[in-house]
Amino acid sequence: MPPGTEKEGFREATKEFLKEEFGNHDYHYVFHDNKDHYHAHVVVPMVDRDLKRINPRKEDIQRWRETFSNELEKEGILANAMKCISKGKYPKNRNHFQEMKRKATLFEHGEAPYENDPNNTKSYYVTLDMEGVKKTYWGVGLESAMKDSGVKIGDNVQLEKAGEKQVEVEIPITKNGKIIGKENVGKKRNEWVVRSEKGCQSAFNIDPLSASKNNPQKVKKILLI
Repeated sequence: MPPGTEKEGFREATKEFLKEEFGNHDYHYVFHDNKDHYHAHVVVPMVDRDLKRINPRKEDIQRWRETFSNELEKEGILANAMKCISKGKYPKNRNHFQEMKRKATLFEHGEAPYENDPNNTKSYYVTLDMEGVKKTYWGVGLESAMKDSGVKIGDNVQLEKAGEKQVEVEIPITKNGKIIGKENVGKKRNEWVVRSEKGCQSAFNIDPLSASKNNPQKVKKILLI
């Protein structure tokens, strides 16, 4: 995963992916941070507990990518399930940012009751448009992340959960349907990073104008297999 990826979210996404796709296999996994990118090693037996053998086809591998991509996004880690697998090389006239982030554009953002439920307290939301599919992320920390990024509606963006911090929030105390007081409760709040296309190019060392066969770029990327 690229430097700065939220580790706990990546671990949870990996575990959920393995449960969904290989729940009947005695698989093993380990997480490593011995390099500049956090990553996982997974071993899955070819034969499951019912003695059924897996024989992966192209469509199976693509489904695994899509499943893992979905689990990452549930954890606030933006990812695309790419069909093109390459190590530092990309198809002619394409670049890394276009291939992975081009279809994530900022559609809308602002303050609203959490999940648009009027009974919930106010939160902040960011809606991304990914290939015509709208996906909304919620979190109070998104407001400051958006201000820091300087991105505008229609910009290509990358949205990532950068970690958590402990905060105290004030919640009402109710009795018989009436508010009789308030109390402070400790909660974990997500912290976010929002990058523009230019910010992604800088963060991942990408030159969008020169990535070609004659000038391969050494880039850090998410490889979903």
